[in-house]
Amino acid sequence: MQTISMPLEGMVCVSCAARVKRTLKGMDGVQDVEVNLERREALVRFSPDKVTPDRMESAINALGYKAGKSRAVESQ
Repeated sequence: MQTISMPLEGMVCVSCAARVKRTLKGMDGVQDVEVNLERREALVRFSPDKVTPDRMESAINALGYKAGKSRAVESQ
């Protein structure tokens, strides 16, 4: 499993954050998603052999939000 932090633009309310979370959680290979509306970012834990950050970014962009370039997060 790998965890990334993905900056998000265009989220303005709790419903926006829930929509992003629901979309990412629905992708094959995504295990866990935490969306922080205040910090405008998503932490995503996923299996890199099933889904890529680029595919996740494209899915968010298709919703009308803008996903920035993700960065790896060290495992805790």
